Amino acid sequence: MSASSPYELANLLVNGGVAIILIAVAFIDWQTRRIPNVLVLGLIALRLVMLGIGLFTEGVYALHLFGRSILVSLAFTTGVLVARALAGRFTHTDALGLGDVKLIAACCLFLSFDQALAALFVASFAALILAAYFRICRQDNTFPFGPALSLGFLITL
Repeated sequence: MSASSPYELANLLVNGGVAIILIAVAFIDWQTRRIPNVLVLGLIALRLVMLGIGLFTEGVYALHLFGRSILVSLAFTTGVLVARALAGRFTHTDALGLGDVKLIAACCLFLSFDQALAALFVASFAALILAAYFRICRQDNTFPFGPALSLGFLITL
């Protein structure tokens, strides 16, 4: 795959950086059950780089796309926080860590509404498989959601 313009090359590099960060999130969360803030901030920084590149190539339209991505992120983050609160109210546990919520917020900055919906669908399906693995093989009722989220977002990017 080759980039025919500087914008396409920069976009390819940014997407590669996003992929590297998501793979790191998956491995770190699998081992530690924590998602480091520095990785989430790295995703946000890469989205700002994309905005800067877009301003030079697309002009004001890049601001429109960035604003739309912020709305997508806010919508999905709010939905996830409400679901987290409701699940916690009924199960009396934290069903989803705040690191996972921050990861969803950062990743949604790169996606349209439809893509974010697809990413969370894929992540939910992967989470079912992870939950079964942890329950059956490790005799553990909890599991890291970061690897499932990373897979969902990698597939939809």
